[in-house]
Amino acid sequence: MSNLTCLGSVTLAGLLAIAGCSSSPAPQDLLGQTTLGVVSHVDVPADVSAVRTFYVVPNNQLAMSNSYIEGVALQQVFAGRIANRLTGRGLMQAPADSADARVVFVVRNPTPAPALAGNSAGLGYADQLLAEAKSLQTSDNFLESDQMNMRIDIIRSTTNQTIWHGTIAGVAAPGEDNRGRLLEMLAAVDKMLSAYPTQK
Repeated sequence: MSNLTCLGSVTLAGLLAIAGCSSSPAPQDLLGQTTLGVVSHVDVPADVSAVRTFYVVPNNQLAMSNSYIEGVALQQVFAGRIANRLTGRGLMQAPADSADARVVFVVRNPTPAPALAGNSAGLGYADQLLAEAKSLQTSDNFLESDQMNMRIDIIRSTTNQTIWHGTIAGVAAPGEDNRGRLLEMLAAVDKMLSAYPTQK
């Protein structure tokens, strides 16, 4: 059973921050009303308060690691933003081998799984996972897709239990360029992680 927190939608506003460094304000034509849905879950009875340190696992999907904006890989942009926001919630970064939790973020194929019955269900799901993995690995740039979906999981290192996860889902505004889409996604990440319980 999970405690569901729905954070509604995110409206694009503010500056672009990449790995903790700010750049010039976004042009006005990027400050539209496009919204992305954001939902987060605290998995009960997970002990979120026991997690004090974290490690953001690098995202090796080509859509993240092989795509760049302003000379910075998208993987680095999102990893830096996630780390910054979790630090703001009272957590501390740590090496992978000593962190209380791993933070995993992935971009997802929004196509739903086909409804299957009987013995074909397991095989069908496996085929879907392989197809999605292939699609993600051959996609050149996450920001060039109209479908903007991301999932963030925080996993307890000692138990491999997911203690918190959030999802971003939406469609980019018609005509919005990659920079505008990035701003949308960063705003959505901020909104999602603002719901993570503050550690004191």
